[in-house]
Amino acid sequence: MEFGPATWQDDVERVPGAALSPDGARPRAASRWSRLSQALRARRGRIRNSDVVVFVRLLATLLNAGLPLSKALRTVARQIDNPSLAAVVVQLGDDVQSGEMLSAAMSLMPKAFDPLTVNIVRAGEAGGTLPKTLTDLAADLEKTDSIRRNVLSALIYPAVVVGIATLVVGFLLIYVVPVFEGVYQKMHLQLPLVTRVLLATSRVLVLYWWVLPLALAALLLVQQRLKRVERTRRAWDRLMLRLPLLGKIRCRAIASRFLGTFATLVASGVSIVETLRLMSALTDNLVVRDAIEDIRRHVSRGGTLGEPMMRYADLFSPMAIQMLGVGEQTGSLPEAAQRTAAFLAQDVDARVKTLMTLIEPMLTVGLGVVVGTIALAIYMPMFDLMKNISR
Repeated sequence: MEFGPATWQDDVERVPGAALSPDGARPRAASRWSRLSQALRARRGRIRNSDVVVFVRLLATLLNAGLPLSKALRTVARQIDNPSLAAVVVQLGDDVQSGEMLSAAMSLMPKAFDPLTVNIVRAGEAGGTLPKTLTDLAADLEKTDSIRRNVLSALIYPAVVVGIATLVVGFLLIYVVPVFEGVYQKMHLQLPLVTRVLLATSRVLVLYWWVLPLALAALLLVQQRLKRVERTRRAWDRLMLRLPLLGKIRCRAIASRFLGTFATLVASGVSIVETLRLMSALTDNLVVRDAIEDIRRHVSRGGTLGEPMMRYADLFSPMAIQMLGVGEQTGSLPEAAQRTAAFLAQDVDARVKTLMTLIEPMLTVGLGVVVGTIALAIYMPMFDLMKNISR
């Protein structure tokens, strides 16, 4: 059963930041966007990837249960915790209630839904398989979000440890070492090389500490400028893919995302060439973009996927390329891509866990070496003094 404007308005009023025109009619585009912008600014909420995953999963579940789209959107709006996304979903409900397609309404909200998601929804609407398409999309988004969180968790721990170690070493060099330097000067001790280096480092840090934030700001500014240069950015992206351990994890994560999204789009009825075009346009990594563009050109001339992908085996992995080749030959390309994406996602999880087991002892040893070197440099003159006194 569809709901009329009055019923829809009753539910909209329960969602923060949402309203309709007094007569219950669909508001004009300008006032609609003004209302939505005010709601977003008032809440100052950021729509995260995980929020979109929840929205797609809830909407897919309700549509598979047989609810009409407008009622499903109204129910989802009341279930979402993020007020900004709730306001967006309410606006989607307004548009759908007024006769617009869901994909058309989503395309007007680029900060919430990327073009790839919009095109997947559009394909599902065109093929009359929106509930199944949303289910596949939710699974793909969940897998991608899980990979992203796992990789971030692997990077956050060493970043926190390195940050704490930097603060500890800075405290020792600025406040502790100068005290011992005064003691050494009064005793007229012959200082070892490691102690002289430590004292010189401490003096430089105490006198010129302000250079560090300026250098960091300049480095960030240069990095932002260099990212705008295509050649530099391509070299940086290539370096990120070739890093030890992290580069392999990044390649596997990119391949898993590529194959999962590819499977969802093709299964929804989008052509392979159009799928590759969309994925190329939305890929941030220039090396990966070049690879997808090369594959697209080959396929558009009537070639197969496997042949050009073999040139990028280090990026997509030989196993994934072989699986796609089998899928092309058997006519089950989406299923083969989906299974391969799931396998690569598991491989990413395993590699992240292995990386964590390697990083923890390495960081512990590294931190111990740094602090131990500082302590040794501080106390070595004392040991020499005690040795001379004992004689």
